[in-house]
Formats: sequence, structure tokens, C-alpha cells
Amino acid sequence: MEVGWSVRELIFGGTFDPIHIGHLLAAEQAVSLYKFNKVIFVPAGNPWMKPSNIESAFHRINMIKLAISSNPAFVVSDVDIQRRGPTYMIDTLADLNKGDQQNKPCILMGSDILNDIQKWHRYEDLIKSSQFFVMERPGFSKKGVELLKRELVSMGLQINIVDGDFIEISAKEIRQKISKGLSLRSLVPKSVENYINKNKLYKS
Repeated sequence: MEVGWSVRELIFGGTFDPIHIGHLLAAEQAVSLYKFNKVIFVPAGNPWMKPSNIESAFHRINMIKLAISSNPAFVVSDVDIQRRGPTYMIDTLADLNKGDQQNKPCILMGSDILNDIQKWHRYEDLIKSSQFFVMERPGFSKKGVELLKRELVSMGLQINIVDGDFIEISAKEIRQKISKGLSLRSLVPKSVENYINKNKLYKS
């Protein structure tokens, strides 16, 4: 599926605490379906909708770099970490899309996140200024996604569905396994697992 020049870069924001196979597969599927040149992983600095006890930005960025090192289409940006204060996607878009008033930034997210979009800071501006590429997550029916899609489209949002057999993995599940000393096989890249063990992350 081809898309225009305006959507050759895809923004993938999140806590990435830690980054896992599910994140990577979703990004790879979006690139395959919509022919993006680049996926920009943007770890949150101070995510206002998440608990404050997340791992340091230093470690989260290092894990992302390890996880994406084999894919030349994947890059990481620390724009949200460098900006002080709460992390809002509308500010992320403004920083990454400077000087481009014609093209709408493209955002990759799960349908579970889309469900909460109206709670986001300046969500109406976000809807008008960007395109969303949405992965259907388990627990969110196609019917439910379509109803939400119609509601948001009526408000001006452009939504593209990223179909695929996604693996249901949660970072919370991974952190719990680490705290119990369980294997992370098939959950994170081996390089990320080694980094976690070497730096004794998520042990408490």
C-alpha cells in the first residue's frame, strides 16, 4: 500500500519501559504496509498519563538503540526528554515537524491508546494536525475501533489501520518477569535482555 510523500516518516512515541518485540513488530508492519522511509522512536520524558516511577531516560534510550540497531529505517529521538515538563504529543509534533507547514506528521499508536485520545492535551489540535496509524490491539473489537474511528474522523482526524498478527506483550508483564527472575525469551531482543541484566534494571 503506497502513501504520499507527506507520510514518509512515522513517529512512534511511548514510555518504552522497556522496549519489546511487540513495539518492533508493529513498527515493521507499518513500514511494510505504508512504505515509510523512517520510524522515529520517541521515548517520553515525563509522561503525564503514566506513573512517575519509570526507568531513567538514559537506560530507556540505550535499550531502544540496542533494539533498533539492525534496522536502518529505525531511529530514536530524545526530543521529549530534552524538553522540560510533562510530555505531550502536540509538543513532540511541533518539535519534529519544524519548518514543514504542509505535511501532516504521522503517529503510530495502538487502538487502546486511541480510545483515550480525547483525554490528551490539546487533542483537537492534535487531530487536525496529524495522521494516525492505528494497530488493533487484543481486547478492542473491530466494531469498537470502527465506531471510534467514525467519531474521530467526523472531527477531522485521518486514521489508517495497520493490520497484522501482533504479539500481545506489555512492558508491565516484562518488568514483573524480571522481578521474579523469569526468562524474557521472545519478549525483548537478546541485546536488551543482556543490558537489563548487566545494569540490574527492574529488580525491585
